[in-house]
Amino acid sequence: MTHDLGVALTVDVPGGPLTCRSWGDEDGALVVAVHGITANAVSWALIGQALSGRGIRLVAPDLRGRGDSADLGDASIGRHAEDVWAIADALGHERATLLGHSMGGFVVAVAATRHPERTHAVVLVDGGPPLTDEPVAEDRVEEVLAAFVGPALARLDRPFADAAAYRALWANHPGVSAGTPDWLLNAYAAHDAAPTGTGTEVRCRVVREQVVADAHDTLVDTEVLEAVRRLAVPAWMLVAERGFTDGPDPLYPDTAVQQIRDGSALRDIVRVAGTNHYTITTSPVGAAAVADAVEQAVQRAG
Repeated sequence: MTHDLGVALTVDVPGGPLTCRSWGDEDGALVVAVHGITANAVSWALIGQALSGRGIRLVAPDLRGRGDSADLGDASIGRHAEDVWAIADALGHERATLLGHSMGGFVVAVAATRHPERTHAVVLVDGGPPLTDEPVAEDRVEEVLAAFVGPALARLDRPFADAAAYRALWANHPGVSAGTPDWLLNAYAAHDAAPTGTGTEVRCRVVREQVVADAHDTLVDTEVLEAVRRLAVPAWMLVAERGFTDGPDPLYPDTAVQQIRDGSALRDIVRVAGTNHYTITTSPVGAAAVADAVEQAVQRAG
C-alpha cells in the first residue's frame, strides 16, 4: 500500500484559512472527518487510503489551534461544528456524512444536531457521548483533561531537542505505538511539530489554550453533552477494545455502551477488537473497521 498523506487544500472560515487534507475521488460522496483534541488531519491517513476506490471523498481539517491551522484561534466545539459546514460549502456539497474520532465525535454530533437537513449520516469513533456521568465543575476541567490524555497533553508544555526527540515521544507512547505503522508515526510527528528558531529545537504546534477551551465544552457545555442523545439522523458508533495507554479499560466500557444504546437513536455500536483509543484510527485493523463503517453509512443512511 502506498503511503498517501492526502492532498492539501484550504477553506476560508471566520478568522482565516482552515487547512485540510483530502483523499479519494473529488466527485465522490463527501465525508468530513474531525480528529481528536490534540491530534491533526494526518491521523486519518490510513482511513483515507482504505476508502480509496469506494466512491467517497474524505476531507479532514487540521482543527483551529492544530497543525497547519495552529494560528487560527477561536476554538470551541460549536465553532469547529460550523467549520465542518464551511468545508462542505467550499467543496460545493449541500450534504455530507460526518466522521469524528474522540473529541471529533462531539464536534460532528453538534454539527449534525445544528444542521440535520445537511447531514447524510454520522459515524462516531470512540467519542461523542459524555465521558462523565455529570457535567464537570469549571475549575476541574484541566484536571479531568489531564486524567484522560495526560501523555498527549504533556507534550504541549515543553520544547524538544530536535525532530528525532519529538518522534521518539510517539514511539514511546504505549497507546499510539501499539499498532500504528512507522511511516504514519513519522508523518504524524513531522506534521505535529515545528522549529522554535533555537538551533534544532522543535515544539508541538498544538495550542494549549485552544485544547482547554475544547475540553471545557466536551465536559461542561450542555449542547455538546446532549448532542448524541439528540441526533435525528442515521448514526453509528465504533468503540475501542482498550484505553488511551493500551490498558484494559476502554474509554466506553460495556456499561457505558449500554447506557448509550438506551439513551440515543444510534443504529448500532460496535466494539473493534484489537484496538485502543488511538489505534482505532491509526492501525490497519482499526482503519479497516472505520472505513467499512463509513462506506456502510454512506450507502445505508436514509
